[in-house]
Amino acid sequence: ISVNGNTQFGDGLRGEHSFAFDGSTIIQVADDPSLRVENGFTQSAWIKIDLTASGEMNIAEKGSWTGDWLSHLKVADGLFYYAFAASTFTPTNVDDGMRNLQKGRWIHVAMTWDGTARKLYVDGVLDGEDHPAGMLRSNRAPIEIGGRSGGSYMFNGLMDEFKLFNRALTAEEVSALGSDGLGVSAITQCNARTPAGWTNVALFGEGGLASDADLRAAGWTLNGIDQYQSCGLVNCAGW
Repeated sequence: ISVNGNTQFGDGLRGEHSFAFDGSTIIQVADDPSLRVENGFTQSAWIKIDLTASGEMNIAEKGSWTGDWLSHLKVADGLFYYAFAASTFTPTNVDDGMRNLQKGRWIHVAMTWDGTARKLYVDGVLDGEDHPAGMLRSNRAPIEIGGRSGGSYMFNGLMDEFKLFNRALTAEEVSALGSDGLGVSAITQCNARTPAGWTNVALFGEGGLASDADLRAAGWTLNGIDQYQSCGLVNCAGW
């Protein structure tokens, strides 16, 4: 593992150091057969987008757009959203449905590929899915975290607990990754108006949404509502 740029740290998700990307730094992980996960994988990370960030940014990439995978943040109308891309896929991208990732707070993002379906999760909740035509191609390029060699798509913000798995995790497993580990203490209740009337919602905490298991343990009943609602200035998930 090598750092091309500045080695800096910030406050981590759990009080320990996270890596601080300043818009000019990339972490490179040298190629290894164990990292050629084209047949199925999961990549996840906790990110905190810097308040000054404004352009498209890579979270991680293997192949520098030569056939392998890319997780990145795109921008539309000044709002960030999460995407999983590959040059060999049609369509190239699958995007998250929320399309409003907040700056300045910890957000968990994860993407999975099982050889047929690619899925996006934001704060442990499935938020984008498709079945693209095409397959990923193996390559011997390093994994680049936080940008692309040559200085393009550079990440500006904090990143913590970057993980790569050699299989597509289940929704339950990703939900567990997307819980900040605070259990029921991470759950805050509020009311929000929906087309069906007033409903209870579980707020996203600073570190993310508590897991399904946490919610059930706290006595919540899951009603199959997974659409994002607005509750003040905070993104919520309806339950």
